[in-house]
Amino acid sequence: MYKHATTIDIKGPESLSASQPLYQSTKPIITRLRVQLLGALLFCVFLPAVVRAGQLDLTRQDTVFFAAIGATLSVLFGLFLVRRLSDYPGVKSGTHVLISISIPFGLMAAAFLFFRLDYSRFVFIASYILSLVWFLGIHFFVLTRVKPRLLVVPGGNADKLIGIPDVEWVWLTKPEDAYGRSNAIVADLRFDLSEKWQRFIADCVINGVPVYHSKQVAESVTGKVSIEHLSENNFGSLIPNMAYLKIKQLFDLAFALLALPFFIFLYLLVAPVILLSMGRPVFYTDRRIGYRGQAFNAYKFRTMRNEVANEANQLEASMTKEDDARITPFGRVLRKFRIDETPQILNVLLGQMSWIGPRPEAVALSRSYEAALPFYRYRHAVRPGISGWAQVNQGHVTSTSDVHHKLQYDFFYIKQVSPWLDILIVMRTVRTVLSGFGAK
Repeated sequence: MYKHATTIDIKGPESLSASQPLYQSTKPIITRLRVQLLGALLFCVFLPAVVRAGQLDLTRQDTVFFAAIGATLSVLFGLFLVRRLSDYPGVKSGTHVLISISIPFGLMAAAFLFFRLDYSRFVFIASYILSLVWFLGIHFFVLTRVKPRLLVVPGGNADKLIGIPDVEWVWLTKPEDAYGRSNAIVADLRFDLSEKWQRFIADCVINGVPVYHSKQVAESVTGKVSIEHLSENNFGSLIPNMAYLKIKQLFDLAFALLALPFFIFLYLLVAPVILLSMGRPVFYTDRRIGYRGQAFNAYKFRTMRNEVANEANQLEASMTKEDDARITPFGRVLRKFRIDETPQILNVLLGQMSWIGPRPEAVALSRSYEAALPFYRYRHAVRPGISGWAQVNQGHVTSTSDVHHKLQYDFFYIKQVSPWLDILIVMRTVRTVLSGFGAK
């Protein structure tokens, strides 16, 4: 993405000097694709293969060969996943690296078993462990030692970048300030910039210097999409990627069918406890607003006492407060580990929900938010999900201010919806469930 230092030769008093470098990437060599790939193949595949090959006679060399081929394919796919998922904000813990490497190695091990191929377990397992060490090492090195340095052209909404963490913002006062080392140039490309700044940006573009719109940079760093104006997605339309959403629905149904036996088993464990502690019913059915603004019945394991149904204020009754007195002790356990949401597998089978998407709100809450927040209904452009981008970043919210931020996360998901973002959300959902983050 980033290139080496460039010089430009522009005539005129306001042109940039040809004797000074305009731009040079500050990203270390270890972040380059070819370096990561070469290092992985040599350190993670070639090294254990050579060590093991020297210990075996010629009749067993083919096992090393098969293991090395399988490990190479796994490393290639794993590197692809790591780099795709690293493009999204919030991937600091390294969980995405662990799973991105484990998935292809696991699939390859299953392929070896299915086709009954004899392979060197030592080479394959050693390659897996060394791949984790290699890619996690790169991840944490970049996380702790590398901070993007972006030069900001003044004017327009670029000032809103102030205060956004994890980036070193350098504010330019004149084009000559840009000489030196940086990762890219950031400007509000919709603002009516002066001629000198327009000339500067043009010089950057024709010389291979990355120039980004300030709004896109803010979205990529924060994982939120501003709701002041409905920004278009990568296809230039307010409609999300419908081709992927259709494929995604098929996967939703397939995984829901696979998960149905697990849900039945969970029901047999949870239902008796609910009946003994709270009585009937076991399920709590709530009217929610879903895909394209249509209301539907969302199913959950009941976690609250029956007083909820008798409250006069429907809006307040729809909000779960911190330490809500209506939640039973067993209900808190179900909520902490998101077990109460598992009956929504039935909603997925009915086509009303997806595994991943904006969480559906109760009808009363949704109507209230629509009145208070502009463009709120845009979140209904995709099917609501059991988990979502807002849930793994923010958790449960109740106030209008919190909902405003949650909506920005929802809009980011709708704009960026892709299999890679869904995979990342699944990874972070597992961590969220285990930690109990955001539960009420």
